[in-house]
Amino acid sequence: MNERGTTLIELVIYIAILGIAVTGILYVTFPIIKVSKRNSAATETSQNARFVLDNLKADLGLAANITEPTVGIKTSDRLVLAMPDTTSVVYEINSGNVERKVYNGINLLKNYTINSHLTNITHRKDVGETDINYFKLVPNADVSKKPSIQISIKINYLANNISNFSQEYQTTSLLSGGL
Repeated sequence: MNERGTTLIELVIYIAILGIAVTGILYVTFPIIKVSKRNSAATETSQNARFVLDNLKADLGLAANITEPTVGIKTSDRLVLAMPDTTSVVYEINSGNVERKVYNGINLLKNYTINSHLTNITHRKDVGETDINYFKLVPNADVSKKPSIQISIKINYLANNISNFSQEYQTTSLLSGGL
């Protein structure tokens, strides 16, 4: 009977081959995971931007008037829309969240955050690294026409409360209601 066990040299060779194989697999796997995480972050920020901006544009389309900001006065975190049904819709950016509040007079009817818990909203920066206002009322050159509102935000994707991806968005929307 030929009883032969594994020698120490054979064991070392097996471990070396296994180590090379695992290193190769990890070398390919880690970049794929990194790209996947970045794509998830990009998708999350894009979806949040679309949702926030779509909500703003929908309310702007219904608004009868913009009461804040006013032309020439800059505001960094608040947009107040007077609606035709006498309610007011207020968008505020507090602690990185976009809050949409609906008031009837001074009574708060609805209050909710419209960006996800995986993101926060911050100021966009201009070339000189100065904060750009979130909301800016832009008068129309033709005074008989309605003004537009310029919306500028930067959405940061958070992983463990650390921003690891951000995207800036800017749009201008014309007030469609009865201003």
